[in-house]
Amino acid sequence: RAYAPVEQIVSGWRQVAMAHGAWGALRAMFVNAEAQIERTPMPIPKGRIQVENVSGAPPGATALSVANVSFAVNPGELIGIVGPSGAGKTTLARLLANATPPKLGAVRIDGARYADWDPSALARHIGYLPQRVDLTDGTVAENISRFARERGEQADEIGPKVVAAAQLAGAHEMILALPQAYETKLASGGSGISPGQAQRVALARALYDNPKIMVLDEPNAHLDSDGEVALIRALQDCKARGVSCFIVAHRAGVLGIVDKVLVLNRGQLVEFGPRENVMASITARAPSLGARPERELRP
Repeated sequence: RAYAPVEQIVSGWRQVAMAHGAWGALRAMFVNAEAQIERTPMPIPKGRIQVENVSGAPPGATALSVANVSFAVNPGELIGIVGPSGAGKTTLARLLANATPPKLGAVRIDGARYADWDPSALARHIGYLPQRVDLTDGTVAENISRFARERGEQADEIGPKVVAAAQLAGAHEMILALPQAYETKLASGGSGISPGQAQRVALARALYDNPKIMVLDEPNAHLDSDGEVALIRALQDCKARGVSCFIVAHRAGVLGIVDKVLVLNRGQLVEFGPRENVMASITARAPSLGARPERELRP
């Protein structure tokens, strides 16, 4: 019995050593971290996007999944991003949403590089729906508003914008049917609601506060027919308001409304242009691109 505490310490020594190593790594990171640069405030952007020789990789990876990609998009254009699995579509979406910094090149909004913006200021103008819907522990309203109250915004200003975003996403009636409507608590990862409901809430979050850029990575993966109709309506509304939209999607319903299509293959931009021309080219070259069947890609 006297030796029991010693045995417990010995059995837990590995965890103690790992914790000590992690603490040392954190200290080194904070010591070597650069001071935050106070950036000059930029004017509200119109949404003109320029991608200049951009190369990027997923978080934690060293091999490039997008290499030397360049194109430009005007405000109000809907861009469909297609390509085979592993082509780099999700990485390009993360680069456009400023969720991942480019390894090389630059993404510009109205001529200014993303890197020239204060990150929190730029985030207000970008709506991002990632491929993996990741809601946070909090209420539905807090998730849609991106926890705006934590940033100092007033509740009487947040509420109307939350409802407007939910209505635009076709999620308002669905949210009202939840046990506590907008105040329904969600666990980490959005557990407590179905994947389709979580995707609608995440779409409302992307639409919150009228962003100038929308980046949607497979936004209809878990949607039923009503959800997809609401998604198309939201995209058409964004187009009418001059929002630049990028949609990674395979279903014809979404691709059928885009203005231009961007084709990626093995990280390279294969083709970019008007939807009709590019989709006809995809159909003709599907075997060489490893593309999906025509019924999935053709509007």
